[in-house]
Amino acid sequence: MSNDRNLRWQKILWSVVIIFAISLFLYLRYNQTYHVIKFSIFPYFIWPYLAALSSIVIVLRIIRLGISRESFIYILIGTTNFYIGGIGSYILATSDAPLSWGIHAMFYSSLLAAIIVLSDTFGRSFK
Repeated sequence: MSNDRNLRWQKILWSVVIIFAISLFLYLRYNQTYHVIKFSIFPYFIWPYLAALSSIVIVLRIIRLGISRESFIYILIGTTNFYIGGIGSYILATSDAPLSWGIHAMFYSSLLAAIIVLSDTFGRSFK
C-alpha cells in the first residue's frame, strides 16, 4: 500500500515537471513572437481540448475500461486540470474587467475535474 502511494506521488511529480516544461517552452516561444497579448491567454485555448480529453478519461475510468487510478494519463489529466483551474482562478481574481459566467464555469469545471481525479487517485476508488 505504501509503495503504491509513493508511486502515485512520483507520477504527480513527473506530471508537474512535464506541465512546467511545456508551459516554459510555450512561454518562451510565445514571448519571442508576440508581445501584444499576454501569456495568460493560453488557458483559454487549451481548455476545450483538455475538457474533452478529461471527460473521455473520467468516463473510461468510471466504466473501468483501460484506465486505472494509478494510470499516469489519469494523474496527468488531473494535474493539468488543477493547473489550468488554478491559473484561471488567479486570472479571475486579479482581473479588473467583468468576465462572463462561461469563463467562470470553464475554470471552475477544470478545478472540479481535478478534484474528482485527484481524490479518486488518493482516496477511495469508484465502485
